[in-house]
Amino acid sequence: MDTFGGGKADIEASAVPIVTQIIREELGEDGVECKAVKIVEEVTDGFYKARAILANGNELDITIEKEGDQIFVSIPTDQ
Repeated sequence: MDTFGGGKADIEASAVPIVTQIIREELGEDGVECKAVKIVEEVTDGFYKARAILANGNELDITIEKEGDQIFVSIPTDQ
């Protein structure tokens, strides 16, 4: 989670380090880094489908949820 301004570009930028942290801590991929996040679709107000682009060339589908001044990023386990 992170605090940010609120526009889509801010949400995307705030999600990048969170994705890197999730990949490293929860998925055990120590050398992998997220380079960019692009929102693909706003599903409902404050809930987004997005794509994370990794330094190794892979892409991950993620979800982002905005709650107040925080965002929460999830990486579905079926990838």
